[in-house]
Amino acid sequence: MALGINGLTVLQGLRYSKKAMAYMCIGILIKLILQYPLVYLFQGDGAIITTDFAFLFVGILAYSKLIKLFKINFRSHLKVIVLNLLFLSIVFGCHTLFTPFFYEKTKFMAFIATTIIGLLFLIFYIVLIDIFNISYQNWGHYILIKKHIAKY
Repeated sequence: MALGINGLTVLQGLRYSKKAMAYMCIGILIKLILQYPLVYLFQGDGAIITTDFAFLFVGILAYSKLIKLFKINFRSHLKVIVLNLLFLSIVFGCHTLFTPFFYEKTKFMAFIATTIIGLLFLIFYIVLIDIFNISYQNWGHYILIKKHIAKY
């Protein structure tokens, strides 16, 4: 949802306000069409799924326009895209696997558990960007893993 809104905000900043509003109206129309059947099938989760579909479509429209405007070449960013998709699948798999066994009784304990798990996954992500050499390519040094850098 945030990516869709960010895409619309960038379009508005580039004086494409009518295009951004048209994309948002298309998203609202998709939400209106899908809302009733998905809520009927999945109850409360149906509304969330409907919103996700609508904003996914809005994001695709907004970013396809931005890609055409700025002529962005995604092949140069392929390593980052693959890493993020890998990390997304790992996080989703862990969430699906451990959610049935993990239930905190208070909001404070849920916050503490979420903070600890989030920090562990942040460290894991930083290790992954070091392994994929993304940190060295972007910032000139590794963050956690010290690798030998051959000097030519």
